[in-house]
Amino acid sequence: MSSLRIRKNLVRSLGWACCFLFSQEAMGAPASPLFDHSGDGGVLIHELNCVACHEGKVNAFLPPVGAPNLSEAGSRLTPNWIRAFLINPEKVSPGSSHPVLLGGLSPSEAKVRAEALAQYLSMLKSTRVPEESLRGNAETGQQLFDQVGCVACHGQAAGMNLQAKYSNTQGLADLLENPRRLNLHGRMPSLGLNAQEALDVASALVKGGPPRLPDNPKNDRPGVYYQTYAGDWDRLPDFDKLKPFKKGVVDNLSPTIAGLEDYFGVRHSGFLLIDKSGEYEFSTNSDDGSRFYVGEQLVVNNDGVHGGVTKKGTISLASGKHAFTLLFFDKEGGEHNHVRWSGPGFSEKALEGDILTQSPDEHPGIRPSKKNRFIAEFDKVKLGKQLFSELNCAACHAVEPNGKLHRPEGILGPPPALVEMKEALGRGCLSSTPIDIAPHFRLTLNQTKDIAVALGKSPAKLKPAEVLNHALVAYQCYACHKRSGIGGPTDEGDSYFLTTQQAMGPEGRLPPHLSGVGAKLKSNWLKEVIAKGTKVRPYMMTRMPSYGPELAARLTESFIEVDKPKETSTLVTKLSRREALKKGRELIGSKGMACVSCHTFAGIPSLGVQGMDLTVMSKRLRFDWLSRYLLDPTSLRPGTRMPSFWPQGKSTKPDVLDGDTSKQIAAIHQYLSLGEKAPIPSGLARSGMQLSVDEEARLYRNFIDGAGSRAIGVGYPGEVNLAWDANHLRPALFWHGPFMDASRHWSGRGQGFQAPDGFNRLTLPDGPPFANLNDPLAPWPKLDARAVGFRFGGYLLDKQRRPTFRYSFGDLKVEDFFKERRHGDDEDFALDRIVTIKGKVSDDLFFRIGVDSSPQQLSENIFKLGDLIVHLSLPRGTKVLTRVEQRDLLVPVPSDAKKFVIKQTFEW
Repeated sequence: MSSLRIRKNLVRSLGWACCFLFSQEAMGAPASPLFDHSGDGGVLIHELNCVACHEGKVNAFLPPVGAPNLSEAGSRLTPNWIRAFLINPEKVSPGSSHPVLLGGLSPSEAKVRAEALAQYLSMLKSTRVPEESLRGNAETGQQLFDQVGCVACHGQAAGMNLQAKYSNTQGLADLLENPRRLNLHGRMPSLGLNAQEALDVASALVKGGPPRLPDNPKNDRPGVYYQTYAGDWDRLPDFDKLKPFKKGVVDNLSPTIAGLEDYFGVRHSGFLLIDKSGEYEFSTNSDDGSRFYVGEQLVVNNDGVHGGVTKKGTISLASGKHAFTLLFFDKEGGEHNHVRWSGPGFSEKALEGDILTQSPDEHPGIRPSKKNRFIAEFDKVKLGKQLFSELNCAACHAVEPNGKLHRPEGILGPPPALVEMKEALGRGCLSSTPIDIAPHFRLTLNQTKDIAVALGKSPAKLKPAEVLNHALVAYQCYACHKRSGIGGPTDEGDSYFLTTQQAMGPEGRLPPHLSGVGAKLKSNWLKEVIAKGTKVRPYMMTRMPSYGPELAARLTESFIEVDKPKETSTLVTKLSRREALKKGRELIGSKGMACVSCHTFAGIPSLGVQGMDLTVMSKRLRFDWLSRYLLDPTSLRPGTRMPSFWPQGKSTKPDVLDGDTSKQIAAIHQYLSLGEKAPIPSGLARSGMQLSVDEEARLYRNFIDGAGSRAIGVGYPGEVNLAWDANHLRPALFWHGPFMDASRHWSGRGQGFQAPDGFNRLTLPDGPPFANLNDPLAPWPKLDARAVGFRFGGYLLDKQRRPTFRYSFGDLKVEDFFKERRHGDDEDFALDRIVTIKGKVSDDLFFRIGVDSSPQQLSENIFKLGDLIVHLSLPRGTKVLTRVEQRDLLVPVPSDAKKFVIKQTFEW
């Protein structure tokens, strides 16, 4: 985007407004869609951050404006760039709206002040960024820049070179890794680059390594220069300040040339003859410390006192001759320094032989070069600090970590409030030409008139759609996303959006459109995606940026206000949870709608293209939107390859839930709402050791999550399962679907608890099954069953391997048996339980049926306890005791009964 276009459309576009000092570059950036805010001076006042100096109100609905913290400017920026930018921001950084601060001065005076400010800012450094930094892999960095999304806003990396701006790659890498650290309200988001990726991208932007030297083959000689020094150091010293005790030319890089065993240093310097341009890797294995430079670029940093340690680094080199320097020191003990390298056309080998040269009439130069080293001049630094205050720079830029901004006082007092500026057309900041040291924003006449009009009234309240559009433009969302026909990748940039799943077509590589996204995504998910850049499309190589929680909350509110989602679906059904989960699983699987043919599931690969994981759908999508999308995918996502399984609202699976479209969609939604805990649908081959259940029951004794360390899992025919807690002698869990995955315990060391493998999991109350209560209203014991006298007696298996659990309580013997029960002709199964008590019974013995905060009695012997329905069959004359305060149901066991049988049927 040209700077002329940016200036003309600053009020309307705002996408590149307020690129304050040292902010991100806009080089080669594609044009943003424009919104007509012509005549809205209030928006311009907001974007130019006028309230940083002038007290007043701005539109609180617009996203805040920020400028970088300059506390680390000297660790990132070159003094030459700072000086040039201050004299002419528009020339150095096209598109920047940073004001001209020195334009009203004579060229000579402006140069003096710019030099002083550059000196002051260059002294503001951070220990986070070393002055001598390693380079990453520039080729990898360029690929990352083009693929992860940088190119969408900045254009191609090949057309950028920030070497004049950034003093080292690590300073830029630190900014790329966490852009908001030094500019909380900056417009540049994070793309989730890790430290190495950020260094690689920085190396691609700060072009190439050191320049090649002119060839002088007539005077080149084999060998390298060396200088040896004596001293006791813990890190490499500045050899320039020391006098060598020996020097000369050798044909290798060995430190033994010093002739000492301890407390010495060696500097080798010479030239490398490079045959092919490309990426080269160098390494040193040294005892003690070493560094290797090519030109002024530190390639390998292996400094410090240590044994034989290898460190590596890479650098891009053009063919020809390049100066190099190898520094080494030894403290005591062993001493060696082995240098190796690799590059285009050859694998790693020792750096030696004819590749190393020296020239009698040309010295390679010792890093760092004196001519390019920044040397602070105290008087200029002092003047720069004074000017920083006088020019009111601290109103926008802090100069301390986490420092506060300061509204200017000025030599003649504080600047006037905004409301007092309405008559200032043509003067001060609103002047058409620079005046003295007043900020000059290079505004057009119409822009200054718009500002003057806005200053005379309160900020206008923008419509929700205007606020949203402003934010989408300001943060360049339209560079990747389309909304209501506006934005999206340009024809030129389209090819940079790549995918690993070519069969998915454009929707596998292009970011999704934002039309109606407030009605599509749940609020919490929308906030998370904007704040953290959460990725659910692993096949899409472009990354979703993260903008932090503050903007995420603002944008989410705006999306919802504009798109007005329906909170509830019109597809209301009376499906039971059990039926919904079972049928939903069937519909998702290969025998239903075959969703697993194109979608992964809990990380398990699909049968075809690897589309978005189905287990994230529920936490992302609103039910109303999902329902409409399933009925007619192309109406909500034009061009999608997702087929419709309910054409004209009629199901293609009439045998499931009687072909009822509403019920089928509701079942799918409820099943997917289990997320990664949902049982694997048919057709997918998951890893692990799944224990299947056929015509006989199957047992699994191990640590089961929710049933303790002495758990006994039982899988019954009909996909009904339980886990028995042998510590508390109780059924601890019921669930439907697949039984158990034994891989945790049957492979490796078998540590930890394994969760059940199915769905519709129900946790039953803890505590012993029987208790003696002197008072019927007394609390139920919470102790371990063994602590109150229970003893487990193992179990017996019937012909179908169904266990009868046996335990004793005083003189009582108890048998606890479970079996599956089919509901008539239905495919669903429940669990029957038969508890048989034999022996001498005390007067105050009770059996606990269940616990719930508000138990309901549905009929004489049917009770609802939360999600569990219990059918009771008791001996004649036995009454159920409902205890409201204790929130449980008890059955008193008669003291005269020699044998007492309690029958229960569980549905859930």
